Amino acid sequence: MVNKIKLLFYISLSVVLLGACNSNEITHKKGKAFQYSIQYLVAPEDNPIVSLMPEQMEVFYCDSSIYYYTEGWMGLFTSSQILNIKDSTRTLLAKFLDKKFAHTQLFKEYPLKFEAIKPFEMCGLPTDTVFQGYKAKKQWISYDGSDTNRIYIIYTYEFEVDNPNIGSPMKAVDGILLRFPMSMMNIPMMVELKSAKDTLLNDSVFNIPSDYLIVDRNQIEKIFDEFAPK
Repeated sequence: MVNKIKLLFYISLSVVLLGACNSNEITHKKGKAFQYSIQYLVAPEDNPIVSLMPEQMEVFYCDSSIYYYTEGWMGLFTSSQILNIKDSTRTLLAKFLDKKFAHTQLFKEYPLKFEAIKPFEMCGLPTDTVFQGYKAKKQWISYDGSDTNRIYIIYTYEFEVDNPNIGSPMKAVDGILLRFPMSMMNIPMMVELKSAKDTLLNDSVFNIPSDYLIVDRNQIEKIFDEFAPK
């Protein structure tokens, strides 16, 4: 069971790549909230761990900040990421049981070793489509340059969010992602938009909670190695 929980933590961090502060003054700002469903393309009987993995991801946009959040089995672990576009930083927040860690790095820095994702290239021009009622674009991409090993993503411009994927592996896509494939720990998955709405966001969402231990690059990678399944 411990190894299963560790695997879930590993995958949750990978999916995010992607709390409250102590201030007594709480302010709210207008923002946009997107909820995505995560479908695993492996049957539970083939890999039992699938039934315990996160089923959704939430993404929030507000001014020059972006917040990603996933929660694993029974809340035993959570993984979130805060992107600050003004200072070009992203902060990874990871909670495993009662242990909480935070690490901040610049967009231009090399990804942490457990975040490594193969780069992709666009294949041709996007085509118009409609997805869940949104006017959208369908774009084929390839991770190895092969026409026989292509997958497609769907994105839209309807939400008017600038650089929605900045600081992520999908940064080359300039629209809100509606459907895109991923594969972590050799487990393929499909991520699809479930809902979108305007909302009010608490400023504290974009701050590091006071009970998180701030660690450097070497420390967060060692922590990840410790919690990764053996």
